Amino acid sequence: RTSWVYSLHGRNFLLTMQRLLQEREQLSVVADQIGAPTWAGSIAAATVQLVERWQQQQTEAWGVYHFSARGETSWFGFAEAIAAQLLAQGRAVAALKPIATTEYPTPAKRPLNSRLDCSRLEHDWGVRLPDWHDGLLQCLSRNV
Repeated sequence: RTSWVYSLHGRNFLLTMQRLLQEREQLSVVADQIGAPTWAGSIAAATVQLVERWQQQQTEAWGVYHFSARGETSWFGFAEAIAAQLLAQGRAVAALKPIATTEYPTPAKRPLNSRLDCSRLEHDWGVRLPDWHDGLLQCLSRNV
């Protein structure tokens, strides 16, 4: 299981924020939902590690595992990190305003806490994903 997955392709929070931060003067972002933004590239690299270890039969472990970046932030914190990278590139960005989930109604209910305990994955398979912020920097470095 994973959560808060983003990449430089498709439709996801990173790409939406990059666009909206450059189109608007102010942007409201939910600040009370917590999780770990997880770059699809980190998931791919960790999956390769898992397959190699499984092929080498380094463990007898099996089952459902949580698989997300280390650390935690809110959607607002993730938007701030994206904005900081745009600013570092000399781009203008919208002012960010933190809001509560109740101020941003959506058809789908979202949990306030999407953090996943990945300790079993680390213990059984020795796989450790990078911190969410490092993953963001790695992802964005591929877009240069």
